Amino acid sequence: MDGGLKRLWLDLPTRPTLYATQLGGFRVRCPTDGGPVAGSFGAALQAWRGGGPFSMPCPSCEATHSLDRLNMAPPGGFASGAVIFADVGSAALRGGVLSSLEAVVGPTPRVILRRAV
Repeated sequence: MDGGLKRLWLDLPTRPTLYATQLGGFRVRCPTDGGPVAGSFGAALQAWRGGGPFSMPCPSCEATHSLDRLNMAPPGGFASGAVIFADVGSAALRGGVLSSLEAVVGPTPRVILRRAV
């Protein structure tokens, strides 16, 4: 990364985790009709963390959606682990970094940005 970084670690939680911005302004939309569903998503996420289903009834289209199929902005996603770059000098990875990560963590790693306060 341009500007370097202060810390790098591998996060391997015991169960899939939501990786997201964690700083408010987070929007969640129905994958079918684009309706806003952030409130329902938050309740469904808490229920899932407590042992409930990994899905939610959608107040926008009335279908049931898997939590990982909802559209999040800024981007977020569920994963079984993450490579975390902390205190970085830039939000852009240098060329070749994602392909190097693919060799270790598997195909198609996603970049999820999170601002710490």
